[in-house]
Amino acid sequence: MIGSVTQGDETMVEESRTIKAKKKYGKVWEHNSVKRSVLLDDDKIDEISKYLDGVKVVTPQELANRQGIRVSLAKKILDNYVEDGSLELVHSQGPNIIYKK
Repeated sequence: MIGSVTQGDETMVEESRTIKAKKKYGKVWEHNSVKRSVLLDDDKIDEISKYLDGVKVVTPQELANRQGIRVSLAKKILDNYVEDGSLELVHSQGPNIIYKK
């Protein structure tokens, strides 16, 4: 499987931190930085397959946000499901990719 965890590998956990910028004209600018996991373990793979069974339409961005993984990893996962025949590519134009059951 893509990005699966082997013995001795450490996974990155999702972390969120807020960075506050300088005040400009009385406004404080904030930026949320999120680190998402790069590798998958068996529990996460099962959770993703259960999630994909319950949805009709899915995008890589939606899967990445819900499961706490990177978008590039979500694209690879969805491409594997397309090759298996359990998902179908509906629309692809630039960064916008839509899959359905």
